[in-house]
Amino acid sequence: MSVNGVQVAERILHTSDTRLASVLMVFGARLRERLPMEWVDHHQGRERFCRYCEEKKKREDGYASTSEFEPKPNVTFYFDGSTVPAYELVNAFHGDYAAIDDALENVLKEVPQPTQGQLRDAISCLIACACHQALLNREFLVKQIKRVPEWAKWDQVNEGHHNVRIGKRSSPELRAEMLDKL
Repeated sequence: MSVNGVQVAERILHTSDTRLASVLMVFGARLRERLPMEWVDHHQGRERFCRYCEEKKKREDGYASTSEFEPKPNVTFYFDGSTVPAYELVNAFHGDYAAIDDALENVLKEVPQPTQGQLRDAISCLIACACHQALLNREFLVKQIKRVPEWAKWDQVNEGHHNVRIGKRSSPELRAEMLDKL
C-alpha cells in the first residue's frame, strides 16, 4: 500500500477461532474498520457445489431436501495487527497452563512471603476479570456472526489445487463462468 508515495505494509492479524479472537480483544486488539470479518462457505468440488445449489433451491421452494451437500462455513476475524503483541498472545493462548503457573511460582519465590499472597490474589482477580471480559467478547463476536446477511457471504469451491469464490447472490451466469475456471 502506498501512502503519499511511501510504501507501507499494513499489519493484519486474522483468526477463525472465536475463543482466540475474544482473548485478543481482552488485550486491546481492535477489529478492522473495513472487512472486520468474512464468511466463506467451503465446498469440496464443483459437483458438490452444484448439488448444494439444487438442494438449496428445493428448500426455498418448500420441498424436502438433504443436508448432505452443505458446505463447511468459515468465519475469519481481521484485526489491526499493530494493536497488540500478537505473537506473544497467540503463544500464551496455546501455551501450557501448568508450565506458565510453575514459572510464576518460581518468580514468586524471590518475593517476600506476605507479598506473595497479595500478588497471587491480585493475579487471580486479573485472570477472573479477563475471563469475564473474554466471555463477553465472545458473545459479541457470535452476535456479529449471526447478523451477517446472506448476501454478504461467499461460496468457495475447491477443486484440487484450484478454487474460485462466488458471491452468494451471484447470477447463474456468473456462477457458471466462475465454475468454468476450475
